[in-house]
Amino acid sequence: MKAARLNTSSLPRSVLVMSAALLVAVATFLTGCSPEVANPSRVLQSVSVDLASDGAITTVNGSAVFVDEATGESRSTQTDFKPAEVVDDLPVRVSTQYRTGEANGPDLNDLSGFTGRVEIDITVENLTVSAKELSYDAAGQARTAAALVGTPLSIAASTELSGTAASRLVFDSADSGQSGTNGIVSSTTDGDAVVQWAALLAPPQSSATTVFRMVA
Repeated sequence: MKAARLNTSSLPRSVLVMSAALLVAVATFLTGCSPEVANPSRVLQSVSVDLASDGAITTVNGSAVFVDEATGESRSTQTDFKPAEVVDDLPVRVSTQYRTGEANGPDLNDLSGFTGRVEIDITVENLTVSAKELSYDAAGQARTAAALVGTPLSIAASTELSGTAASRLVFDSADSGQSGTNGIVSSTTDGDAVVQWAALLAPPQSSATTVFRMVA
């Protein structure tokens, strides 16, 4: 296979957007997000989290809409949080890791200008998991068992690779035993590759961790 040139000048930013999108709509896990209101019957909250190219959380912003269905009145609020004060309340951890034939590390900015094969892993972990004692019936008998149980989280991510065609992405190879891109690949009207991922983190029925992988 000939070496394919990957345009990485925009890659860190693209993956950053993908990573930040994973942490939207987690406001219900933050403490002190909502100001007191008279009698809200419906509340819609969301949180936007910005990540650095190494997965570090840089900003946390929250929005909330309060609706009183009886009076028809509504209002919204915007709140900026200090990451150090609320980071422990986020239900998801996102970490990044890249590998090339020359180096590896967590900071995707290191890839700027690189030419050649590159592997990028975005690891997403459900942090709501804790040990629980489960009770259930099996063959007419009551049983108990210890298990790691967490709040089910639906995770979705996508990234657009400017200047990189979908044909440059590498997938699983049975011959080499190496794993490749594990997302759904499509192209924009300009021919740029788009990769999308989705996963359900719902222990104990499924894993608490997933890895979104891209190889080009």
